[in-house]
Amino acid sequence: MIKVRLATREIGLLAILFAILILLGYYFFILQPLQARQTRLSASIATLEQELRRLERLETEEPALRAEVAALKTTAELLLVKSGPLSLPQFLVSMEQHALDQGIQLRTLGLQNLHATEGGMVNLSFFGTYAGVYRFLEVIEAEAPLLAIMQVSLQSDGEAVAGERGGQLLSSRVNRGFTLIELLAVLAIVLLLGAIALPRLSHLIISYTLDAAANRYLVDAQAVRQRAVTTGRSHRIEYISSVPARIAVWDGTTRLAEFDRILPQGLTLESIGHQTKFVVFDFRGEAVTIPLPPIIIRASNGEARELIFHSAGRIMLRVLP
Repeated sequence: MIKVRLATREIGLLAILFAILILLGYYFFILQPLQARQTRLSASIATLEQELRRLERLETEEPALRAEVAALKTTAELLLVKSGPLSLPQFLVSMEQHALDQGIQLRTLGLQNLHATEGGMVNLSFFGTYAGVYRFLEVIEAEAPLLAIMQVSLQSDGEAVAGERGGQLLSSRVNRGFTLIELLAVLAIVLLLGAIALPRLSHLIISYTLDAAANRYLVDAQAVRQRAVTTGRSHRIEYISSVPARIAVWDGTTRLAEFDRILPQGLTLESIGHQTKFVVFDFRGEAVTIPLPPIIIRASNGEARELIFHSAGRIMLRVLP
């Protein structure tokens, strides 16, 4: 039997090494999961506090809102009580007063086929500014609920407008048109501007689609990394450069359907080496794939974006020239 005696210095070094191993195990298996859980709980608490502040604000505003609703109900009931039809003399007097208030000159007034129960036709000609005529028509409709406006004809005369009203508003027109030459000139200008702007607009749409897809892939990769840390299990992201290109995420042997993505039309995943590339995150959130493959998304206009994975788990998005 061989007996080995360790010197005091060697025993001290072994004790220090053992203590370091214990500290590393505590950090990776106890402290880091607890920190991740604390981060999630802090985010949940912040969300709940924000929702609580919103509910408290609504609770504070509740009496004022209830009072406002009650006032509106009271006003509506009063309007229903007072909205009875006007007699013809009252209607004519009210119309004349409103015309004076709005600066409208009444020219002619014609009454046709009046009947006590069946009503009749009222033809009215007036003169005034556009704003005055508009307010005048609004006031008449508000005060005479049984008056149905059948037609309004407007004629431009400088800054003023002359109109004929025959008591529901179905049409409104200004007697002015455009010549054929004016229409052709406008059409030519529109076509020219469209021909100039269309290529640039198409380029902008493709660039926007590329940025949106690249940012979506970046967010998904960060979410998968966080899920690997949270669950304590390795997760694998597969980037498949088929047509159409797509990604798939695996938790062990379970495919996570919520991360399935298909690239929009016009975007492709560049295949360098293998058609399928994958990145694996371990329970610490580190990328353990060696070597880490370049994930390049390229658009039909030549622009490209690259997802860069670092071994420590950091993920970056780079614009390729």
